[in-house]
Amino acid sequence: MPRPRRQPPVAEAGLTSRLRTSAWGPTEFVGLPPRWLLAEGLDAGLLASGMIVGVGAVGVWTGRPAFASGGAGLVVSVALGVYLLVTGAGRALVGMVTVLGMCLALVTAVEGGPGAGTRHGRYLCSVASAEGIPLSMTIW
Repeated sequence: MPRPRRQPPVAEAGLTSRLRTSAWGPTEFVGLPPRWLLAEGLDAGLLASGMIVGVGAVGVWTGRPAFASGGAGLVVSVALGVYLLVTGAGRALVGMVTVLGMCLALVTAVEGGPGAGTRHGRYLCSVASAEGIPLSMTIW
């Protein structure tokens, strides 16, 4: 009995291939990435997340509105996205990293400052009991 013939693989259209390559970038390779690429990615991610959290901490400590509101963290997140685009990362990776960086910047944003009931320019949170009565202690 003759075996059924395999259909030859269909070559992708030029536009489909280009769109997939631009969306995923170099993540289409098979196997482990080179060590230098892994180290560069970890360095960029750790440095950017440290800077986002760091500017939030500076905002809490000094009470500067640009740092405390998360604006500086958003700038760091956008700068990381631009860096990834310049280095040739895929758009899907750039989008995910930028959105996660913006979420981190907004989570670390605080309200406060010298005119918002703080002492010595530091942000202090007031604590309320389960009944809603403000307690005399504060949390920094």
